[in-house]
Amino acid sequence: MSSQDPNNYTTLFQLAGFSGLALWGGFVSYYQRFLRAGRKFRLIIFTGEMSTSVLAGIVMFYLCRAYAVNEPLSAALVALSGLAGGKMLERAEQIMNNRVSQILGGPGDNDKGAK
Repeated sequence: MSSQDPNNYTTLFQLAGFSGLALWGGFVSYYQRFLRAGRKFRLIIFTGEMSTSVLAGIVMFYLCRAYAVNEPLSAALVALSGLAGGKMLERAEQIMNNRVSQILGGPGDNDKGAK
């Protein structure tokens, strides 16, 4: 069984480990933006931040696998995407929209993401 096979336990453990890195990045982001600024802890905001961070980390994990990025660099990118959270997902969405509009040849908002 290959380590790239999505059905084996190695991949599941890797995904769990990388998700932990993304969570850690999300916690650091939450700490920097809310707790260090003196805001009161809010469970709903904390949960949203952690969910967004894990989603960004999983997306980055699979992008790194698709482009055969080595594990140490993948770990760093996943942790940073967890830290960036929603910003990373918004940028990925802009890139995707631009690519789709280029492929379809329709009018796109190609200059919106260039700011």
